[in-house]
Amino acid sequence: MRVHLLSANPSSAASLEPLVRQHSRVTSFAASVVEAAHWAATARDMPAVDVLILDDLITQTTDVTELQALVKKNPDQLILLLWRDGDTQLLIKAMDAGVAEVVRWPVRPEDFLHALQKCDQKHYGYEGKDRHARLIAVLPCKGGSGATFVATNLAYALATEFNRKTLLVDLDLQYGDASFAMTEMLNPLNVVTVAGQEADDDAYLMAACFPLGKNLFLLQSPADVEQAARLKPDQLERLLRQCERLFDVVVLDLDKKIDALFMKALDHANDILQIMQAQIPDLRNLHKQSHFLNQLGYPSQKIHVVLNRAGLFGDLERRVEHELKGRNYFRIPDDADKALLAGTTGEPILLLAPRSPASRALIALAASLLAVPVAEPGLLERVREFIFEP
Repeated sequence: MRVHLLSANPSSAASLEPLVRQHSRVTSFAASVVEAAHWAATARDMPAVDVLILDDLITQTTDVTELQALVKKNPDQLILLLWRDGDTQLLIKAMDAGVAEVVRWPVRPEDFLHALQKCDQKHYGYEGKDRHARLIAVLPCKGGSGATFVATNLAYALATEFNRKTLLVDLDLQYGDASFAMTEMLNPLNVVTVAGQEADDDAYLMAACFPLGKNLFLLQSPADVEQAARLKPDQLERLLRQCERLFDVVVLDLDKKIDALFMKALDHANDILQIMQAQIPDLRNLHKQSHFLNQLGYPSQKIHVVLNRAGLFGDLERRVEHELKGRNYFRIPDDADKALLAGTTGEPILLLAPRSPASRALIALAASLLAVPVAEPGLLERVREFIFEP
């Protein structure tokens, strides 16, 4: 990891260099002393690095559009801000302009190293490895169990909370619920048209992926049922391999129909999520589906049950949870009003109600699948929560 410090304070480099070099993945460190009025020009002219540290440079006279321009010019370069100014509104503007991490002055070593580690995680993933997609298959035990709700919001959490380049693939070829839930726009390129290409064309695939926000993309199902029927298992396999090369995480929203396409998707999955509610028909289908997965030889450690709308069904839910003892399972608390609002507006529940129990459970589910801890709120998050949320 290449790190460069720009500071208006000549003593900063001497005090921070030993801290920076404590991080095992730092391969180079450089420091430049600049006047606050000229930092943006210096940053624009220097070669891009992995982490740019700005110290004592963002003040009341700073034009935050310079920060925005720098982020746009070098989108893979993360900005770590050492914050000496006490103006919260200025901090919010810097945050909105694209600052990745903030550490308050005077710098505590543990805070600085934590921020540097988070920058490293955003670049290389939590295991410090090159990109290799994790593929998560989401399947309902029964219609109406909320599988598309889980798939879409899980994809949003992976993209926004954990900074993973995430692709949501709508493999509900008959109804396309994820495509309908996430956007009103209809892309003429879809799962079938991309998979039907004779050779991998990364540019064609990316053109078919509808951008939904930072790090989040949607590959839609076809609107035409006849076109959907043309998708072959070998075509899907090639498409999934291509997606694994281009994204950090691929989330597959499947229907409950068990066929060759369904099995091909599960063959590639690192994790299989069975979505159910605490009702007898769901429990019955869970047992049948689990038996089928076991017969196909999928290892139990990659199969997880997600109990959606937990807390709604009382005694029946306790019976269901007793049946799930010994299984890998997660609970997503019932939040019907927020979920209905999310479904009506087409916005993720994490965006509409980030502090709701359902949102927190979905973030915890994403963290568990990535085998990472749920990050404690940083300074940016705490400031935003304090100012903007009740």
